[in-house]
Amino acid sequence: HQPQPNTHYRIPTSTTTAVQSRANKLADGYFYGYGAFSVILERDFPNNRVRSQEFSRYRAEILGLGLLFVLLLAIPIFGALLAPIACVAGACQLYYTRLAPLPPSRVDQPLIDSGADRV
Repeated sequence: HQPQPNTHYRIPTSTTTAVQSRANKLADGYFYGYGAFSVILERDFPNNRVRSQEFSRYRAEILGLGLLFVLLLAIPIFGALLAPIACVAGACQLYYTRLAPLPPSRVDQPLIDSGADRV
C-alpha cells in the first residue's frame, strides 16, 4: 500500500507559468526603462536623493519605455542592436520635450528662437 500524494494544495502549472511570464515581462520592462532613464537623470541630477525622487515621479514613463524595450528584444538579432539605442533615444526625447522643467533663467524666453530680434 503506497501513500497517496497530497493534491489538495496543488496549483496547475499552466496557470503559474502564464502569471510568472507576465510578471517577469513587467519587471524586466521596468528595469530596462530604469536603465534608459538613468543615463539622462544622472546627468541632470548628480545627487542620489533627488535623482531617486525623479525616478519615482516618472514610474509610468519608465515602465512604458521598458515594455517597448521588451517588445524590441523580441525581434531576432536586430532587436538586441536596436532596443538599447532606440530606448535611450526615446527616453531623451520624452524627458527633454515633455517631462523636464525648464531652467529658471529660460522660463520667460520662447522655446523656439525665430531670429526676428537679430539684425
